[in-house]
Amino acid sequence: MTVTATPGDVEAWLRRGADLVRTGRPAEAERCFRAALALEPGDGRASAALAGTLVATGRLGEAEPPLRAALARNPLAAPLHAELGLLLLRLARPDEAARAFREAVRLRPDHARTHARLGAALNACGRKRAAERSYRQALAHAPDDAFALLGLGGLLLGRREFAPAAACFRAALGHEPAAHRGLGLALSGLGAREEAVRHLDEALRLDPADAGSALELGSLHATSGRPEAALAAYERAGAFAPHLPEAHLGIGIASALLGRFEAAEAALREALRLRPDSVEALSSLGDVLRNRGRLDEAEATLRSALRLRPQDADAAVHLSFVLLQAGRHAEGWCRHEARWAATAWRGRRRPLACPPWRGEPLGRRRLLLHAEQGLGDTIQFCRFVPLVAGAARLRLAVPAALAGLLRDSDVARNVEVTGSDADGSEDDLALPLMSLPARLGITETTIPSAPYLRADAGKTEAWRRELGVLDGLRVGLVWAGDPTMAADARRSLPLGRLASLADVPGLRLVSLQVGPAARQIAETGLPILDAAPRLADLTDTAALVAALDLVVGVDTAVLHLAGALGRPAWLMNRFDTCWRWGGTGATTPWYPSMRIVRQPAPGAWDPVIAQVRTDLRRLAAER
Repeated sequence: MTVTATPGDVEAWLRRGADLVRTGRPAEAERCFRAALALEPGDGRASAALAGTLVATGRLGEAEPPLRAALARNPLAAPLHAELGLLLLRLARPDEAARAFREAVRLRPDHARTHARLGAALNACGRKRAAERSYRQALAHAPDDAFALLGLGGLLLGRREFAPAAACFRAALGHEPAAHRGLGLALSGLGAREEAVRHLDEALRLDPADAGSALELGSLHATSGRPEAALAAYERAGAFAPHLPEAHLGIGIASALLGRFEAAEAALREALRLRPDSVEALSSLGDVLRNRGRLDEAEATLRSALRLRPQDADAAVHLSFVLLQAGRHAEGWCRHEARWAATAWRGRRRPLACPPWRGEPLGRRRLLLHAEQGLGDTIQFCRFVPLVAGAARLRLAVPAALAGLLRDSDVARNVEVTGSDADGSEDDLALPLMSLPARLGITETTIPSAPYLRADAGKTEAWRRELGVLDGLRVGLVWAGDPTMAADARRSLPLGRLASLADVPGLRLVSLQVGPAARQIAETGLPILDAAPRLADLTDTAALVAALDLVVGVDTAVLHLAGALGRPAWLMNRFDTCWRWGGTGATTPWYPSMRIVRQPAPGAWDPVIAQVRTDLRRLAAER
């Protein structure tokens, strides 16, 4: 390309440069605009065009001087002020950008997109209300302006005003793929999780490399109890944006939910390599290390997280599990009090009409103690009720399945046992059962360990008469817990895996299993007496347990019940043990009559079953 370098050729250079810009050749266009400026240094058109090519080639810092030069020649050009605002916004100078956009809207107050961009600059400055006004002004001029709709929707989303945010994003659908992502987030906030998933999926269909939508989809699946889908979404985000620590954090969390703790550790360490001060990654890594049996490393990691953010509830609760599992109860129970602010407990605290008990003298005030988690937790922690009963008027709120059993026990002496729907309106103070150890200063040496529940004598005798026709060692069996629990796939096992126990000479198996897993008796055809149809509540289960010689099972409420009754029980325990069973050893201070048989490695049930079978054979032979 040759153009004669005379003053009259400025127009030719500008036309040629414009043609090159239109055909996607900004680097060549830049030379044309510089040539025009060499001929006419003050030409505002050439300065503005040069700034545009510099922006197009990613040289933002170099673009500012020619753009300001163009403005100096034409200070009333609203588009140039708007372009400067855009450039400054991209240069992370939102205050200056806002000033440029303000001048642009002063010169052209009816330009919707400039109002919307002013809103973006104000939002970046943290001036949310002013940003909202600008977005709404933009929409007053152009109700379907996608940029303004997305901006306003994002602002409303940040304020958790999900319904109006969803309306903004819906209005932007068809104009911006990002609208599907925003709508997915708003719908998630409204509880419409399945529709939210559809919109996030659509955002990824329209833009397969949208790591942000993949991250949000992973989070939605994780909090909806779909860890496999969450892992796939986080891995997709990591594939497109391996530099994002959030992707590796999500992979680590989802892997941990699936019990893939080795993979979880690797992902979380990568997240920390990318962001060493990530409290979320440190907290999650600490819990993973606990599940891998490395308590010292777990404690050090979690204390690092708490040094960075002393009030972090997730890290505090994870540390409480480490300390309790290690038998260091004093600090463990204090740390456990942070659970109501932790992610896993969020929204689970029951609303009550009375204030919490802080441990002060109760006098004549009435205290409501209430169950907060599963039946097993309630059985385990109701042992502390008598320690308070002598000093207060008490009500104990528990699930209906437990109420009858507790009313007939020493636990409820001088205590009114009520249903779990008690709202505190009849009480002066309230406390969840699992907070009692912290209020009472319980340590590993002061756990009440004597049997504290008792079975109904008449029901127990009836079971003894019925079981009396079974010669040999009568063993109750439970192999599965609540399938909705996150760790259930690791703590439970199919009945078929226990088939070798049925071959032990002199052993008579009685099923204590309830729920869908009880159907496995018929499916396997194993010689097991199915008692489930006669177990209406835990009063019935307690009577049967009291009539048996031994209970063998996985970590469920039935094992807690056997321990609380003082009956012999063998717990077949997963490797990533619950904190309450400690990290090593065959005994527990919670239930002296219990023996723990632990997996030697994750998922290793065969050695556990072989040990149980050997010991059952010995016991049966001794009968």
